[in-house]
Amino acid sequence: MPAYTVSSDTPIAIAQRQAIAQTITRVHCKLTGAPPSFVSVFFSHGVPIRRDSSMFVFGNVRKGRDATTNQALSVALRAAISETHAVAAESIDLELFEVPASWLMEHGRIVPEPGEEEAAGWLVPAHG
Repeated sequence: MPAYTVSSDTPIAIAQRQAIAQTITRVHCKLTGAPPSFVSVFFSHGVPIRRDSSMFVFGNVRKGRDATTNQALSVALRAAISETHAVAAESIDLELFEVPASWLMEHGRIVPEPGEEEAAGWLVPAHG
């Protein structure tokens, strides 16, 4: 479910896009516990962004986490992308948009609220 869009005014090389996508996935999963297969990263270029920015990262994340977790996610993502892409962290605009879990599906199932994954049997492999 977490979906990130990385926008830039000029194209980002394929190898760099792969590195950025892996970085976003690693950081998101480390801080939220989401499986890597749930994270999607999209790239677009030719997008007008602020003149002093190198890129704009917009992340759709599940609503219901505390503000501390989302703040830590924002800071960690900006720092890790900065290191991976070799640009100043201040030049990366990053915004997280919280989406209610009830609006989301993964693998044909409604996504549970944060913290309710185990009780919902969410990460238990399906049999049958």
